[in-house]
Order: sequence, then C-alpha cells, then structure tokens
Amino acid sequence: FYWGSPEGGPFTNQAGKDYLALPADVAAQVKGSSLTKDPQTGCILPTQSSEGTPVVYTLTGIRLYPTAQRPLSPGIYVINGQKVLIK
Repeated sequence: FYWGSPEGGPFTNQAGKDYLALPADVAAQVKGSSLTKDPQTGCILPTQSSEGTPVVYTLTGIRLYPTAQRPLSPGIYVINGQKVLIK
C-alpha cells in the first residue's frame, strides 16, 4: 500500500486502477489482500433458485424468467452461474 499523495491528500487515479482508502495506522498493518469474488465480474452468482428452476441473467445483470411459451432469444446468458451461448 502507498499514499497517492503526501499525507493522504487527494490525487488523480489512473484508468483501470483502483485503491482502498485506509487510515495510516491501519494501512501500516496490512500485509496483503485478496479478491474473494469472481475476478472478472466481481459478482457472486447464484447457482439455482429455491424452486429448482434455472436462474438466468443477461450479461448486463438483468434477471430473466424464460418459459416454454417465451424461450430465450439468441445471445449469451449466465445460466446457473455458467456463461451459455444460445444460437
């Protein structure tokens, strides 16, 4: 960990980078960090709904409720935590 500017003042962060603001005494004790979620999306995806029906999301995070009368259109979906291509 490092200061973006002296004494923890404001600074401009580079695109594609992130930071964690911590008090100096806490930052001095940090030995490392880890990401516990999916590193590509930062999301924890549900595996299956409580009713046993598939859980379906678009890539933008919108939950869908497909039925036999209204099947999924062609595209890429997240179904039960797996990315699936529907042709």
